[in-house]
Amino acid sequence: MKIYIMVLNKALLEKTVEEKFTSYISDLQELVRIPSISPNKKFNNKEILSIVEKVTLILSQKGFSVKTYKTKTNPVVVGTLENDPSLPWITLYNHMDVQPAESGEWKYEDHFNGEVSEGKIWGRGTTDDKGPAMCLLYGIDTLKSIGAKLPNIQIIYETMEEIGSPGFENWLKEFGHELKNPHSILVSDTVFEGDYPAINYKLKGSLGLDINLKLQEGDLHSGLWSGVAVQPNHIMNKALNTFCDDSGLIKVQSILDLMDPISEIELEKQAEVSKILDLEKLKKDGGNVELITSNKEIILKQRGLMPTFTEHGRQGSQCGLIYEEGKKREFSFSSTIPNEIRVLGSLRLVPGLEPQKTLEKVREYFISIHPNFKIEGSKFVHPVNLGFENAFTKKAFDAYFDVFKKKPVFTAMGGTIGSIYPFQQYFKGSPIVMAALSLVEDGYHAPNESFKLDHAKKGIQFIAQYLHSIVEDTN
Repeated sequence: MKIYIMVLNKALLEKTVEEKFTSYISDLQELVRIPSISPNKKFNNKEILSIVEKVTLILSQKGFSVKTYKTKTNPVVVGTLENDPSLPWITLYNHMDVQPAESGEWKYEDHFNGEVSEGKIWGRGTTDDKGPAMCLLYGIDTLKSIGAKLPNIQIIYETMEEIGSPGFENWLKEFGHELKNPHSILVSDTVFEGDYPAINYKLKGSLGLDINLKLQEGDLHSGLWSGVAVQPNHIMNKALNTFCDDSGLIKVQSILDLMDPISEIELEKQAEVSKILDLEKLKKDGGNVELITSNKEIILKQRGLMPTFTEHGRQGSQCGLIYEEGKKREFSFSSTIPNEIRVLGSLRLVPGLEPQKTLEKVREYFISIHPNFKIEGSKFVHPVNLGFENAFTKKAFDAYFDVFKKKPVFTAMGGTIGSIYPFQQYFKGSPIVMAALSLVEDGYHAPNESFKLDHAKKGIQFIAQYLHSIVEDTN
């Protein structure tokens, strides 16, 4: 029978985190230096397989039994650490794939360098999601090192989150019987609310939209047909302007009618977040972003509680970049009227907006504007509502407050994580806790992505205290 430290010595915990932190940085650097990009890449590409090999090695070195599952998309890695058969199982989830890093101006020429400077570690994947993943792993390792009690752990790393987790649900259905049925699932792939720890209770889904409008058979000379022929660009702009407002908020009533009602407790939680929301910091963290309004309640409601649309690009505008040197750019354009226009975008869904049903409403709307519209959907990810009240959320709340010295807030998140809905459906009755470890200023998906080292240390302590709290009262 194992003998554990029953009362967590927090001074010893902090000291041990400090002692292990050089190793934490080294492991994180090795992960960051593998450019495990999933968007616009072949499944099971060399870098994805390399990151799987590396995390398998790291998990094994920390005492985990590891199994890699091949899927029709990218692999899933599962590590298990059974500490005591009488104790509960907790599942921890992170992803090891990353976004591309070609665009924007970067501090370092190598965008996957893992350079340490200015109190941060730099490079794509440092905060999304390799840094937080290593915080979870080192939280476990620290508890083991000091002889503290901790639950049985099941870690799941996927490598397709950045493309909507295609295949994850099918993998779970096929191999879920091999997994431990957890008492709870912890996901750390979200961000603080400014400087305040955040527990995300609601997560938006996503629906990729390919919106196409073709009119005449070929392009037209604008000198002959401008003011005479119906132009695809004009019709597209008209349709989009009534589909959503300038902020992206959906205006189509048949889509809004699908939403689940927003509860009073959600509005109360939103009001609490509004009190601590720093708009100037928010703008700075986003790279001097221009906000749609200075009304905090509107910002929070539209970010987390309402469906929104984003246009990511369009084809058929007959213009292109022909010269670029430094920041000087010149564009060419054709004076023809294109016969076809195509917009690629995404609709962020809220609970009640099931992706396929929402796609039907989107098609109905655009065809009502012009019968030639053709709409295709992709990357269907369901929105989720995780709720506020469960014993594991309470323990996360307490651990956050103890380590970060600030009262956590409950937030509705505008982002999307494709694995959450399958987890929720497969492991019914297992509460999911979404505990943020990253900051907005870290630069999710942006140039100069980084992860603060002091913040990482606290993240390790938080995870250790949270996991210990789950079993500290068990015999």
